[in-house]
Amino acid sequence: ARYGTPLYVMDETLIRENCRTWQQAVVNHGIVAYAAKAFCTQAMCRLADQEGLSLDVVSGGELATALAASFPSERIFFNGNNKSLEELELAVQSKVGHVIVDNFLELEMLEQIAARSRKTVDILLRICPGIEAHTHEYVQTGQLDSKFGFTLENGQALAAVETALAQRHLHLCGLQCHIGSQIFALDGYAAAAQTMISFFATIREKTGVILDALDLVGGLGIPYLPDDTPAQVKDLVQTVVDAVHNSCQANNF
Repeated sequence: ARYGTPLYVMDETLIRENCRTWQQAVVNHGIVAYAAKAFCTQAMCRLADQEGLSLDVVSGGELATALAASFPSERIFFNGNNKSLEELELAVQSKVGHVIVDNFLELEMLEQIAARSRKTVDILLRICPGIEAHTHEYVQTGQLDSKFGFTLENGQALAAVETALAQRHLHLCGLQCHIGSQIFALDGYAAAAQTMISFFATIREKTGVILDALDLVGGLGIPYLPDDTPAQVKDLVQTVVDAVHNSCQANNF
């Protein structure tokens, strides 16, 4: 009645504490990107910037919101499996840090846009690693029949890497994989890391190229029900770090 719209009240102190928990957990290991699709307003984008996070956006609207909040474009990852031509043009014009490419059509469109703009665009390829996270089937994203990304098992992912490397205006920095949301068991994260490092070795063998960026994604579960027992952030990060280090040693990276 007071505002004329539904009212959402956010606990800023708790949000900042959560940001810092993630930041502290990944010190010396990597960076944290806030998934804007969870809650995207200018205030939230500014908060993420103040806490030193990068930003993962999945639409032109989210990117526009981030830019309106003066979020540094070089710390923006543009994700999503159905980007329009206009959205990709906005990404290139805005000089986002990385575009995460999801399919061959997007790869082709982005090369054309970058060529017209006379720019080189840093990209990651989203890979479907064939990992089934222990979560509800509706929020699994890494299994073989996922609609997201280039499938590893059927050779599509390697073909995508070779295609990306052949583009004059795209710079392939690395790979991303996403195994799902509302995940409690950590073994899926470790399996994904091992699978991706093995694929890095395949890329090195087939192309001679060593990629240096690995974006490992999947939503850590939160307690919706009294019996839910989510893992701790530090345990998730340590699981991923150990899996990456061990896989790198095994593959001579």
